[in-house]
Amino acid sequence: MKLTRPIDDPFWNKHRPGDRWNCKCSLEATDEPITDLPDDADDEKPQRGLRGNPAKTGQIFDKSHPYFPKNCASCGFNRKKGTITSRMMGWFNAGMQNCYKCRIADNCVEKLLDNCRNYDVLNYERRRILSDKAVFKSKELAVFRNLRTQRLLRSSKSLDRLLVHCKSMEEIRAAMFVWNNPHLLKYKTDSKMGEGKDMSLERNQRNVMKKKKRHVRCYQVYEIEYDDNWWLVKLEEHLRGFEQPYHIRKIRNRKNRPS
Repeated sequence: MKLTRPIDDPFWNKHRPGDRWNCKCSLEATDEPITDLPDDADDEKPQRGLRGNPAKTGQIFDKSHPYFPKNCASCGFNRKKGTITSRMMGWFNAGMQNCYKCRIADNCVEKLLDNCRNYDVLNYERRRILSDKAVFKSKELAVFRNLRTQRLLRSSKSLDRLLVHCKSMEEIRAAMFVWNNPHLLKYKTDSKMGEGKDMSLERNQRNVMKKKKRHVRCYQVYEIEYDDNWWLVKLEEHLRGFEQPYHIRKIRNRKNRPS
């Protein structure tokens, strides 16, 4: 229905395009003549969650939306549910709950944005490294006597897999150091697939099956010193008798060589 009313008409206080879910109506300024209101205009009430007027409140959803918690104590952003602090938040904030200006929710959103920005930076660096043909000295098997199988395969896929596991620029730099200096790796132990994980979970079972399809037998764990820190490096051992880089992480709070 096409309806034209003055901008300051009280009708707009309770009615607007978008106050019903899946509404496709729009609103625009016009010089066309004013039209009469339908008889059932007052019977059409906004649906739950869309009862506010964004032009006046600056908020898309109002507190009746199911996204909003009943109180601060039951809020999903509140990680201290059931504690005394949580209950006190519910008591003191029950009458002045303001989700749009919640410090706890804002901090969680900001951390999420930081993670997204960090992911973009790491993903850009990973693509830059993979596009550098000088990184791949050879795709043939190279002999390194310090490795358990004494044979190492360095391919674009193995480098991509190694970099994907890096969660910071520091880890990427350490990974590239390992990539270029595998002769400095010092053997520590071997590790079975799924070790330390709950194998009753379906996602962990799928992960192991995926690796078995790539003919991975187990992992060999090494240590390496880089930038005054020691790192643990996992190499995949294949059924064909060679290893390739897979994962790296820093040994926290230990700058001296582990015993």
